[in-house]
Amino acid sequence: LTVMLAVGLAAAPALAAVLPLAAPASAGMSAEKLSAVTQGLNDRVAAGDIAGAVAFAARDGKIVYEASVGLRDLSSGAPW
Repeated sequence: LTVMLAVGLAAAPALAAVLPLAAPASAGMSAEKLSAVTQGLNDRVAAGDIAGAVAFAARDGKIVYEASVGLRDLSSGAPW
């Protein structure tokens, strides 16, 4: 099985339009571990390392995790 985890600017919303959503457990993934990804991204935003991020994980053609944190644009304050 292929697992894809990507962090990008706008990939997750675009993929959500074409791939169905599923619970992480239904694809053999841990919701707790995926939540740690969100916390890690929030930590990077809080530390000032990144302005923001959009992340997703998909398995077997289904999105099992998606999150957006921080800002898309620091100068305008635009959220994701």
